[in-house]
Amino acid sequence: MGAVAADVRRRLRPLLFSPRILGRLAFALRRVRPGREPRPFWGIVRTAVGGPAVRTRRMIAEFGNHLLTPNVIYAQSGWNADELAGAVAFRRAGRAPLVFNQNGWYYPGWYNGDWKAANAAIVEAQRAADLVLLQSQFCLEAGRALTGYEPRNYEVLHNAIPPFPHRNQTLQGDGRTVWLSAVFTPDSEHILKPAVQAMAILHRRHGQAAPHLLLAGRVDPATRTMPWFQAILGDIALLEADGGCRRLGEYCPDDLPRLASNADVALHLKYKDPCPNAVIERMALGLPHVFSNSGGTPELIGDAGIGLPVEDTWDRQVPVDPKALADAIEWALANRRRLSDAALEASRRFSWDAYVARHRAVFTEVLGSFH
Repeated sequence: MGAVAADVRRRLRPLLFSPRILGRLAFALRRVRPGREPRPFWGIVRTAVGGPAVRTRRMIAEFGNHLLTPNVIYAQSGWNADELAGAVAFRRAGRAPLVFNQNGWYYPGWYNGDWKAANAAIVEAQRAADLVLLQSQFCLEAGRALTGYEPRNYEVLHNAIPPFPHRNQTLQGDGRTVWLSAVFTPDSEHILKPAVQAMAILHRRHGQAAPHLLLAGRVDPATRTMPWFQAILGDIALLEADGGCRRLGEYCPDDLPRLASNADVALHLKYKDPCPNAVIERMALGLPHVFSNSGGTPELIGDAGIGLPVEDTWDRQVPVDPKALADAIEWALANRRRLSDAALEASRRFSWDAYVARHRAVFTEVLGSFH
């Protein structure tokens, strides 16, 4: 029954933007109620985890999600080809302005499908958009490199997070606790493997006085079947037996301040991550980072951590060197107080109130100039 329902949803999804159905209805209602108060449509959020889904749900809480009566379409690069084509048709039919949020691009190092066709659908949506919001400078440069295209009207607007109700302004850890969290998908070997290897190196160096790892996040069911993941589970078990690792499992985002309160340094090792919300969240808790010096991550962290050099390629996901990671963890722990202050300061650049206000201003601007 579940498979039938999923197939029905898949077949109906392209109709969400049909100019014949939604477009005429929305346009008719706009004539009856022509106010300029933004009524954005953010798409259908189909997953509970992952940065884009979390960010979209937060914005829906601020603005609502106006499926039947939108006056602004807020398309995103994670939408599938049918959804993007529908958004373009909706805009070109003159129903409502289109704002496009650009996160990651498709490239052969992680995407097994036709990455050129997937990127072409994004470019077509950017061409139709009244404004393109790029989540990082990296998103602009990646688009140039992979497609040769640069949007005519764009701005860089980094992600932001709502303030935590309660947060520690100073580190509470023991001086040797390392935090690693992610949604571990089948392509996460380059994230998890060097982290576990680095912790093993540190254990060999320092014995029972070595730094230990707090490992948290959701493991995708498909990841559990991957040979690399099964092998790493054995390495994690060895660390756990010696007190070098503790698995926290999946957690609610609201629990992050409590769970991470005893950490001293965070790792962010995803290759070419466009604009990770998780980094901003951890910096707001005063956590410095050791990170892959790739993608948009360095734009967020600045001098609130240490970036590890990696090869620049689109053909594969490049892991950091485990020994270099171990050395960097030692350095970051030794300098954690200074780096923590820098992390808190850097996090203030990503104000949620300013982020929402900029979106409201963008919606007002595109509605004001829409014909």
